[in-house]
Amino acid sequence: MADNLDYWRRILAVLDPQRSLREDEIEALYAPRPEAPSEQLRNQLRLAAVGFGGPEKVLMCGARGSGKTTELVRLGRLMRDDYVPIRVDLAAALPSGSGTVPLLAVFAIAGLHALHAWKAPDADLVEPRKRLDGALSALSSVGEVASGLGELVSGVAPLVTVFGVPAAASVGVTGVAMGQMGLQLQKLRDFARTLRGAELDPANIEQTRDLVETVNGLFRQLQALTGRPALLLADGLDKQDELEDVFAALESPDLIQRIEVPVVLTGPVNLRHDPRFRGLRNHFRNEILFNVAVRKPPGDAHAEGEQVLMDLYERRRAAAALPKDLFQDSDLRHAASMSAGIVRDFLSILYDAGLEAFSEGRDIVTSEDLATGVRKLRQMMQMALNSDRIVLLGRVLKKRVLPPGMEASRLLYENYVACYPNGDVWYRPHEVLVDYVTRNQESRG
Repeated sequence: MADNLDYWRRILAVLDPQRSLREDEIEALYAPRPEAPSEQLRNQLRLAAVGFGGPEKVLMCGARGSGKTTELVRLGRLMRDDYVPIRVDLAAALPSGSGTVPLLAVFAIAGLHALHAWKAPDADLVEPRKRLDGALSALSSVGEVASGLGELVSGVAPLVTVFGVPAAASVGVTGVAMGQMGLQLQKLRDFARTLRGAELDPANIEQTRDLVETVNGLFRQLQALTGRPALLLADGLDKQDELEDVFAALESPDLIQRIEVPVVLTGPVNLRHDPRFRGLRNHFRNEILFNVAVRKPPGDAHAEGEQVLMDLYERRRAAAALPKDLFQDSDLRHAASMSAGIVRDFLSILYDAGLEAFSEGRDIVTSEDLATGVRKLRQMMQMALNSDRIVLLGRVLKKRVLPPGMEASRLLYENYVACYPNGDVWYRPHEVLVDYVTRNQESRG
């Protein structure tokens, strides 16, 4: 039994749908996909690095779990020779309902962390810390933050990846125990709450301008140290609790526009659809990571799209030297088809199928195990459906368009509706729900 436990622990670690790829894993595990945003943005950013146009401000939109984080990590790796890429996990740093000023505060603290990572002399950090303290204190309802600024920098440390740091320049922020790290992250989020909505108060115009200039000053100092401009990769807005929280974080896009380095933000596909976000197109270049096209109109299986996800699995399997016969090809294809082209859901189906095989004492995954993985995903999604939502999904299934209204937009945000790019852009309920929605339509006559 011990051998079986070790065997499945290694397999399930590979299939874990919540695990993000690290920078050093991208080369081996990244599965190319059509019109990948990382490729599109690579060319745009290289032009910007040599002065063609201003610093890019980009919104990379896509479904939750579609692979945006992987695209950001790959982009960071690709751009190390032209920029100092800094990836920030906004999902952990920002509390729900944060405005744009808390976003800038996290950028500033991440910039200070990057200076530490590149071993900026302590004497050179005194003045930037003082300026950042003054800018944040002027906007915060809790007054002076100088005594806690070091903790805020340490708190953001686990949320920041600075790409391309030479081996000799180890991170200058002192490591902290896990318990302390949790407390510091909570302090960071509590502090962000004190800045919420600060940009909307006319009395704060000058203070907000000072914060923007402080952020820019930090990145100018980083460029002087490294010889390259910073590239901010801000991930996780689509992990906010509600769609309205995403809107709040981008409420003042002009502040982000004033940042003097390129910024790539990830967010939900609704940023391209919801009427409230249409004005953002004037402030950001839009890139979209569609669901992998595992279906083609009117809803048939699409072998080419299924193969993209099967290749993703094969790369992970080969890199970890897992058994070749762990899954049958037909079962992998079925999992891809039922995932609605969402990478995380594809891995979730395989993960739960593996758990079922482990619990039954098997060394390989059977078709019955895979059916269990599909059923678990379907039942989890069914629990949040009511009759009105089922009717909306029925309309999507019939018309292949998204109905107007906030509820339909939430269904898209929560992955109950998939958005496919093959041919014209078209919509379809998540594949694990299609039979369920069809049966409900039939029962209604």
